[in-house]
Amino acid sequence: MWTFKPPSIVALSIADPDARSIATRAMEERVVRPLAKWLGPPDARARALEIIILSMGFVLCTRQLPLMPVTKGFDRKLARWFAQTIQAIVNQS
Repeated sequence: MWTFKPPSIVALSIADPDARSIATRAMEERVVRPLAKWLGPPDARARALEIIILSMGFVLCTRQLPLMPVTKGFDRKLARWFAQTIQAIVNQS
């Protein structure tokens, strides 16, 4: 069984239409649908996409392209912001 890493798959598939189509289907089946099901109404799919967009941007900007300064205090503050923002999306039910 292979590990599904959405940020990497998306980044690597952007330039090729066939790869992008495969990545889109994989994201829909393995991430969007299960997350939307877990979130439930209202607007489950939209909320799932908000979480995915935020999460992928977070990973890309903090791990792949480390644009944020690396200090303990900032890391804690950023992690707290991220967790609170995700929780706010989850709580919109």
